[in-house]
This record gives sequence, C-alpha cells and structure tokens, in this order.
Amino acid sequence: MSDKKIHILKEAEKVIAAKGYDAASVRDIADAAGVNLAMISYYFGSKEKLMEALLRYRMEFMALKLEHLKKDNSMSPAEKIQVLMQAYIERIFNNQDFAKILMAEQVIRKNPATLTLLRQLKLNNYKSLNDIVEEGIKKNIFKKDTDAFFLFTTLSGVVNHIIINKQFYIDFHQLENEKEEMINEMLAQKTFIHIRKIFKLFLEK
Repeated sequence: MSDKKIHILKEAEKVIAAKGYDAASVRDIADAAGVNLAMISYYFGSKEKLMEALLRYRMEFMALKLEHLKKDNSMSPAEKIQVLMQAYIERIFNNQDFAKILMAEQVIRKNPATLTLLRQLKLNNYKSLNDIVEEGIKKNIFKKDTDAFFLFTTLSGVVNHIIINKQFYIDFHQLENEKEEMINEMLAQKTFIHIRKIFKLFLEK
C-alpha cells in the first residue's frame, strides 16, 4: 500500500472516530488529509470502500501475527498466547481511534457491508487463535474445556472497556497532570498483567 494511501486512511480514521461514520463526509476526510476529492475517489472509490480498506489495513497485522505464531515451533502454546496478548494490547493502545470506530460500528450496526467484512476478518483471527488453543490442549498444557471464542472475547472486551473508560481512570486516580503517553503505557502494562492472570487461571492446567 502506498504512503499516500496510508496517510489518507490514518486521517480518515481520526475524522471517523471524532464524528462517527455517518457524520464524517468524504470532504471532511479529504480536507484532513490535505488531498482533493478526486484523489479519495481514485484510491478508494467511495467512503464505504475507504472504510473497508481501513478495516483491512488495521486488522491484517493481527492476522499476520497469528499466522506467524501458529507456525513458530520454538514457542510453547502458552508462550504464543502471551505474545498474542502483548501484541493485541499494544496494537489497540497505539490505535485507540480505530478501536473506538470498531466498537461504534458493532453497536450501531448501520453498515451491513462493514459488519460483514469485520465478521470475516474476526473469524479468520478466531480460527488461528483456536488452532493455538487446540495445540495447547493436545499437548496437555491447556484445559480441555477452553473455548477460543470466550478467550478472545475476554481479551478484546477488557481492552476495549479500558479504552472507552480511560478518562474515568484518570479522574479516579487523579492523573490529570500526567502526560497521555505515560498514562497509555501504564494502562497497557496493567492491562497485560491483569489479562495474563485471568488467562492463566482459566486456560492453563
């Protein structure tokens, strides 16, 4: 993907996260990216196709990570799950606008094409995660009743909840004077430790 196309997607991500998909116009996105409407049309064709490109761009990372982990024979299934947790948490905290867009799209459910693509991408990731879980069960490392769906739902649910309630955490712990970068790093680390404890309790024998 070209640098220009990636630039447009990143600016579109900011606009859609701030305004919502329906309220964000192609002109808003073009203005934010510093390009004309013709260039948006040339690269993506429509706002719907731009949204689909954004989904693929952001979610392909996790798909590639899972595929790599599946094939890596140097790590145990437990180590693979831990690497996955770390990568997922870092990815979400580094792309909080995209996380907010995903949550909004799944709650509002106004864009069938987006939801269909999202389900397909998630299903592929779930299947890869399930392969790692099955490997752990066969090697007698994970509990037999482990369900990959609930495992990933726990991971994504906790991380997303923390993202949308970050300001509440800041208020509760009186961190208003701290830099956002420091808060994000701290929250990401605390989230990883918390989820690792949960996974260890419900996953490993």
